[in-house]
Amino acid sequence: MIRETFLEMLGKVLPFVSKGDMVAQYSTVLLKDNSVIASDGYNSIQIEYDLGGEFNDLVPAETLYKLVKSIRAKEFSFVRGKGTIKIKTKSIIGSVNCMVDTVPPASNFVMKTKEALPDNFISCLKCCRFGVSTDQSLGCLVGVIIKNDMVYAIDRFSVVKAKLSSSLKRTVVFPLQLLNEIVKYEGKIKSFYLRHNKDGMDEIVFSIKGGIKILGALIEYDLNKDIEEMLINCKSDKKITLGTFPKSMREVLDRHAIILSGIEDIDRRIHLCFDGGGMEIKSVSDKGKITERIKMEGKTNKKAKIELFVNPMLLKDVLVYNPHIVVDPKTFLLNLKSDMFDYFVFAEQKNEEE
Repeated sequence: MIRETFLEMLGKVLPFVSKGDMVAQYSTVLLKDNSVIASDGYNSIQIEYDLGGEFNDLVPAETLYKLVKSIRAKEFSFVRGKGTIKIKTKSIIGSVNCMVDTVPPASNFVMKTKEALPDNFISCLKCCRFGVSTDQSLGCLVGVIIKNDMVYAIDRFSVVKAKLSSSLKRTVVFPLQLLNEIVKYEGKIKSFYLRHNKDGMDEIVFSIKGGIKILGALIEYDLNKDIEEMLINCKSDKKITLGTFPKSMREVLDRHAIILSGIEDIDRRIHLCFDGGGMEIKSVSDKGKITERIKMEGKTNKKAKIELFVNPMLLKDVLVYNPHIVVDPKTFLLNLKSDMFDYFVFAEQKNEEE
């Protein structure tokens, strides 16, 4: 086997391996029938790969990866031993002990039917993923919601909405961990299959180019009617235009990311202050702070004084669509808007004396 190719494949598998070893089966990879399988108990992956022989062995994922990576030879081979997998090159014979007393994770990758994804499915997920709530008590709001042809992400202060090119047959809620893996395969997903597992929970299987299948557990959809109504009617009636972001905004966000680097992506916030056709951007963390001012482009309202907190990762994702920014002067509902999506966030009126 080619070492570099094997490591590239195993690198796709490792995000599906549990980082802790509390449950042994979830820190392993299963080498079986010329495929490599892993599961963290929620999401699973199967990749077809020629292992050079017949195997049905469970091995520690991290140990296997580190050992193969440490080999400098371009090629190596697996040899099945008694309770071990031997790793051989011309000058090295190493081995990884199989976990013979551990039951392999149960993952069913069978797709009874196959449906094509909407053309802009991944783009919509990418627009919405950093808008989900971080409050685990809020049920399905910790995931991205897809209902009919709309994609939503909601927290206590903002709503992100994107429109699919076609509808899904069922309402589904994607957990962030699964979503962050799926978006890596933009343009490569061939089909998907939605089903209920034996416990009655929703699951989804994706078939991906390169002999890859990803199986993920979905979150139960439990929105009440009041929130559903708010989603449908979330719009700004009277609008003040604040302009569009300058081309340098991506560079600005990269700079602020240095200060916020110790904070989880989903928890990051930057402070935006729109004032007189310009915008002041502030970021603070235990690493330091940064403040800078930029000039907005396009048509702007010189009298508008608005401030808000935004996840910079979400903002960076949506910059590619060059959104223009409007705000409702009565409700202070700010709207970053493009043909692709709407991002609504409740802003604050800036006091004159501040």
